[in-house]
Amino acid sequence: MKVRTILALCSLAWCFGCQKTQMAKDLVTPKTFDSEFWMTFTPTGDQMVERGKADVSRRIPVDDELLMDVAVIRPKPEGDRKKALGTVLILHNLRENKTSYPYQGAGERLAAKGYDVVLTDLRAHGRSDGEYVTYGVKEKNDLKRIMDVLISQKLVSPDVYVFGSNYGATIAIQYAAIDPRVKGVLAVAPYKDFRSLARQSLKLKLRSDEDIEEIVAEAGRIGDFDPDEASAVGAAPKLNCPILLVHGLINPTVPMAHSEEILAAAPEPKELVVPAAEQFIMPAILEDWIADRMAELAQKGVQKTPPPLSAAK
Repeated sequence: MKVRTILALCSLAWCFGCQKTQMAKDLVTPKTFDSEFWMTFTPTGDQMVERGKADVSRRIPVDDELLMDVAVIRPKPEGDRKKALGTVLILHNLRENKTSYPYQGAGERLAAKGYDVVLTDLRAHGRSDGEYVTYGVKEKNDLKRIMDVLISQKLVSPDVYVFGSNYGATIAIQYAAIDPRVKGVLAVAPYKDFRSLARQSLKLKLRSDEDIEEIVAEAGRIGDFDPDEASAVGAAPKLNCPILLVHGLINPTVPMAHSEEILAAAPEPKELVVPAAEQFIMPAILEDWIADRMAELAQKGVQKTPPPLSAAK
């Protein structure tokens, strides 16, 4: 009887260990529709160029020899390349890609305003290589490499502005902190760091703090990154440009405290906009809103009294 009990306990412990490993893997494996079937409906950068949705397509190698799929939209008419108002790098959310709503549409509107626009599938998303995400640790270096290549080839302006939402926003802040060419960041509801995001997700499954820490450490091992380095709040003090944070009062995914902590850590100039009731119309105006707010940030910097979200045109 004792032997059976011991064997049963060992079996339960082994199963629980496997369960924790799977939870850790889930944290760094984006569950997207990027199957071979779904990708047939998602254009490559080359196909975007062929269809007139982009002007330049590149597959750019990054440090670990992965290839990032990148598309550039230029102002129309192109004219003198030196006269572009700047470059806007648009970063998609987790489980999305560069052609998802509203990123491509916002990019087209920004190009119409006179900006070079860079759309890229982040690693492990869309048509870029990679199996695991690292919540900014490797992605920030991927983005710097992408901009190094595009700027060195004179395909885009060297004055860079970055937009990101949620996952893309936390990466945008970390990237801006390592690239002095960045002149401004617009971050919508960013996660403050990977560890807090993981804890929030795992708490729903009623795990103890000890189990959560073990799962977070295992996620870092699987993805080959330090979980503590995946931090927008840690990167914020290193910013050398204005940051505009936008966070809704009602956000079930990312509590406003994340943006508040990032704001407190960032140097001036900085601002946090809370859209209140206007957030409910955001889906209808999002492409225009992103383009308008990015153009305002590039031209005027952070404003202490930004226009209401419903004023987007």
